[in-house]
Amino acid sequence: MQNPSRTPSLSSLRRLTVAMLHGLESGAVVLANLGRRTPRVYRDYPSWDLLKAHRIAQLLRDGDEVLDVGCGNGHVLRELGMFRTLERTGIDLAPGEAPAGVRILPYDGQRLPFADASFDVTMFCYVLHHLTREHARRLAEEAFRVSRRAVILIEDTLPEFGILYRLRNRLHRVGTEIEYGAASSAYQPVGGEPMFLTHAGWREFLADVPAAGEIEIESLERLCKYAHHTLIAVKRATPTPHTP
Repeated sequence: MQNPSRTPSLSSLRRLTVAMLHGLESGAVVLANLGRRTPRVYRDYPSWDLLKAHRIAQLLRDGDEVLDVGCGNGHVLRELGMFRTLERTGIDLAPGEAPAGVRILPYDGQRLPFADASFDVTMFCYVLHHLTREHARRLAEEAFRVSRRAVILIEDTLPEFGILYRLRNRLHRVGTEIEYGAASSAYQPVGGEPMFLTHAGWREFLADVPAAGEIEIESLERLCKYAHHTLIAVKRATPTPHTP
């Protein structure tokens, strides 16, 4: 009959052996990679950014022509390229250096400098909440003008904003006005009430844009550190076919 008192020690010995083997394995891998010179792309991507990009990519198709308005350094377009084969264009008041495979153009913040139906999908990632309602409406109309299929927003929104989130939103608005004003002479503080809308507020705002069709609002809180990150996908009421 097996002595029950010996089982814990045997189990502990196994665990210690496995831990030592894993430690030796890790040490061997580290030493083997000390001279590695290959660029390590993973260092540029926070995991929650990749999860967001993966979710956006599920709404796209290989071969899509995608426009990102207010793209900054093009990091969202860069991340989308890990999941889809896309034609990627970004525009910004102060464009950064374009990643490989991404075209970034300067932009005055008003009319989108493209012909009607130039892209399959247009994106605004944390952009429209910096604008007045009138300006955001004009840009939303412009986005549908240049898009054949849909407009996608990533926004800071919740079903309701509590007092701490209302404080956060105002601080964010002031800080980014200082930051963007320093980055681009074309940027002007917009003043007025910021476009930090609730889910219902965004649905109402977008439903009033003539070309907007079905609106889907999806919280990304399960993918992100904070609860306010939200995906809003808006189909064109009448999709426009691609005419090369």
